[in-house]
Amino acid sequence: MNERDERSTEDLTRSAGEAHRRACLAQRELFSAIAEVDRRSLWRDSGARDMAHWLWMRYGISHWKACRWIAAAHALDICP
Repeated sequence: MNERDERSTEDLTRSAGEAHRRACLAQRELFSAIAEVDRRSLWRDSGARDMAHWLWMRYGISHWKACRWIAAAHALDICP
């Protein structure tokens, strides 16, 4: 067994919570950037047809997921 296998339930739970917090912060930062790229129409000079296509080209995500990311990104502007 290594040191990581011997962590207490509390330590492991705290570690998972902290990792989740960092992931959420990173996703919030990504979505803020997506909203700004879309507002500025920066995707136009990249050969993309629209913002969803730009996300697909850059990150290899599906059109469906790209549309959901864009909607979520813009929704953050009106969330408290």
